[in-house]
Amino acid sequence: MIDRVSHRRFGWKALVFALVFALVFVRMAAAQSLSPLEHAIFNEVDELRANPPVWASLLKAERPWPPGLAPAIPVQDLLTTQIALRTLEEAIGAVEALPGALPRLEFSPSLSRAAADHVRDTGSRGLTGHRGSDGSTLSQRIERYGGWTGHIGENIVYAPSGPRDAVFEQLLDFDVPDRGHRRTLLNPVWRYVGISCGPHTLYRVMCVLDFASDFLDRTSSPPLRTSRLSR
Repeated sequence: MIDRVSHRRFGWKALVFALVFALVFVRMAAAQSLSPLEHAIFNEVDELRANPPVWASLLKAERPWPPGLAPAIPVQDLLTTQIALRTLEEAIGAVEALPGALPRLEFSPSLSRAAADHVRDTGSRGLTGHRGSDGSTLSQRIERYGGWTGHIGENIVYAPSGPRDAVFEQLLDFDVPDRGHRRTLLNPVWRYVGISCGPHTLYRVMCVLDFASDFLDRTSSPPLRTSRLSR
């Protein structure tokens, strides 16, 4: 009788251990499916939201920009450099105006699948923008993989030179009058993010970041409930 009870307890513990291990394995597998660039972009976004003063310092370190050396600017001349300098100061002010750390994000494999759909579709055709070649919208792409309530948003970066540059371009948001990428990146409502990068026939590479305030994953891979993915 004692042996039987002991065996039952061991079986229950083994079952719990197996379930926990399976969950951890699924999360690790999802994280490992990220490319190095996607992985690093997530970590840069996480650092920005967790430590805005650090990123304010990174932006300030860009001062001054000599003519012809301002990053993320399509035309290099004195006028555009002066405009970019004002844009840089504006970005610094936006980050410094944050009241504190923003809520950190959970990586969602399904939101990444929605982002990947847009990368494959528009990248292979040399298209830009948030509408797919078939007219699909962000909400339609996300709803292929799960349900959402509240708010969703999408940022797209073309030809980033690296993960930090991808975030830098979104914060600077040069030549985007409403600074929509910056506002999206610094929005406190987000809880989940998916990231996908891939080839673009015109810009070489593009990265799509899909955000959601509340998202219910319909697939077998749950959001990674971690504030930071390991490098």
